[in-house]
Amino acid sequence: MIRTAARNVREHAVLLVLAALSAGLAYGVASVAFGPEGAFFAPIAAVICTGLTVGQRRRRAIEIALGVFLGGAVAQVLVWLAGPGVWQLACAVFGAVVIAASIRPSTLLVNQAAVAAVVVMAVGPILEVPSWIRLADAVIGGAVALTLTSLYPGHPDRILATSARRFVDDYAAILNQVADAVETESIAASNEALERVPQLQRSAGGLSEALSNARERMSSGMLLLPRKERVRARTALSRATALSESAELMTATARALCRAAGNLVRHPHGGADRRLAEALQRVARTASRVPEWAAGTADVARLRAAVLDVAEDVSATRDDTSKRHRSASHTRTVLVMQIRSAVVDILAATGWSRTRAIAELEARAGRSDQLCL
Repeated sequence: MIRTAARNVREHAVLLVLAALSAGLAYGVASVAFGPEGAFFAPIAAVICTGLTVGQRRRRAIEIALGVFLGGAVAQVLVWLAGPGVWQLACAVFGAVVIAASIRPSTLLVNQAAVAAVVVMAVGPILEVPSWIRLADAVIGGAVALTLTSLYPGHPDRILATSARRFVDDYAAILNQVADAVETESIAASNEALERVPQLQRSAGGLSEALSNARERMSSGMLLLPRKERVRARTALSRATALSESAELMTATARALCRAAGNLVRHPHGGADRRLAEALQRVARTASRVPEWAAGTADVARLRAAVLDVAEDVSATRDDTSKRHRSASHTRTVLVMQIRSAVVDILAATGWSRTRAIAELEARAGRSDQLCL
């Protein structure tokens, strides 16, 4: 637990520091402009705009300002018409969230509208702070956060590398467990591999989020990073995009492999199971090297050649065993087809279009319609 906590702090250290700095600076600017009593919302807005996820800061800043405006406006109208009170607060919150949700069903926008309405009704009469100051606080907080995070957005390539590594490790773990299920004829192992798929989906989502975050960091600018660092980050972004775009299909293929292995081991016939297991392990090893290619430390040509070799070997395995194991023909062919699909996924993850990936696979391992079921 301590090790996990330390890792989490290390991963988000820069953002934690930026959140603290942006909160202090926003409060200082707002205090100079409106006095300490009118500056309480600026640091809140700054911290929210910084956020641990970093991505979509501009959208969050706009939503905070819009939410504050909507909530404050609705509540202020009710205060003018009926004064502060319990039912007025409830009506103000309801009106604010309905209007906010009609504009954009965003959790942040709706929550900020509700909070602003509550502040106007409950805190406003005590502090006597005009609504326009709260809106200005939101703008100051958002502007400070965006400025600081644009000047030093951290190292998006490193965060991308971590997310990519997590995804392919989960993917490889599933394939290795499927290989174990095939080799040992274990239905339990294939079921355990299938149970890992939701985690793989979460890792794919994390990779997609990290990619979105990195894009925003780069579009905001990396002024304090050396040119070499910026070039490396952009290259990593381009390559991680290919992996992320293939992640959904890789997840679907992993699930299909689990089910195909389960169908195969329910009625074991011996023969080429060991060779199929080895093919799955080789695919897993090759997939594990994709993040190295994205980071610029692996030769993509060798990576592609290795996974195409697997497709060629496993397709030959299918041809060798079809005559000897007619009763196992269908389940074996289904598994072979899914392994070929996994090869296409990995080729696409290294930057090839799926059309080219399929063409290269069929040139090396034969057309899919020529594998008899």
